[in-house]
Amino acid sequence: MTTTEAALDTSAGSDGQTVRRSEVPRHRIGAIVVVALAIVAVVFGIRRWRWGLTHEKTDDAQVDGHVIPVLAKVGGYVATVRVVENREVHAGDTLATLDDRDLRAALDKANAEVAAAIASSGSSARVGQSGAQVTGARASAEAARAAVVQAEANAAKADRDVERLTGLAQRNVVSRQQLDAAETAARAAQAQLAAARESSAAADQQIIAAEAGLRGADARVAVARANRDQAALELSYTVITAPATGVISRKSIEVGQLVQPGQPTMSVVPLQDIWVVANLKETQVRGIRPGAPASN
Repeated sequence: MTTTEAALDTSAGSDGQTVRRSEVPRHRIGAIVVVALAIVAVVFGIRRWRWGLTHEKTDDAQVDGHVIPVLAKVGGYVATVRVVENREVHAGDTLATLDDRDLRAALDKANAEVAAAIASSGSSARVGQSGAQVTGARASAEAARAAVVQAEANAAKADRDVERLTGLAQRNVVSRQQLDAAETAARAAQAQLAAARESSAAADQQIIAAEAGLRGADARVAVARANRDQAALELSYTVITAPATGVISRKSIEVGQLVQPGQPTMSVVPLQDIWVVANLKETQVRGIRPGAPASN
């Protein structure tokens, strides 16, 4: 058998023909595998080397974002908790509620105080007790001024009567007794005029006092309304809502728990505004510019 024939496997077919099958030595297969692996390693190394020329890598990185605390604005016992940890919520969703019976009673009381203050002052409609006092004072002042006008007319007539009778008495047309009566009537008219003027001045002062009282009553109405609005606002705070869209974190309240104003109840982490904090060595920051893309 020749050398060439030793590398071939011959077998006789059923029809007597000879078929040859080639056979590769095992040491050549191992060499091919080693060469292929070496080529792959070289290509991978070159790619990593070229990647390292333009990229930096760090294992010291973490995801960060805004953490919005949800605080209780009023105190009270927790009535319901409608969320669980790591649940996504939307802005305005109800997270929890507090027992609102005390604050609702305070609001009812404030509404009653507003109604009483309005009834006392009349508010802007100028009706009610204080408004009626102003109206009455103004009517009294008008009557007092009319009395002054009447007294002035009476005094003027009395003065003219005295002047006329004085001339007639000098000519002995009328008696001295008639002149004395006219002078007395004139003095009485002057006295009545002075009294009417004093009454008118007093009525004007009553208007000033009544208007001051009305302004004070209006101020009390404003205070009562402010207290009512404050009570309504505090009542609304018994419903704790989500300040932003995100995921619930650090929930620390349960039903029946007593919370105080300003106490943290949970946090909301907005997932649409998160970022990665990567810590690089000083030798890695060369060539890195703001806005450069990053990947994990």
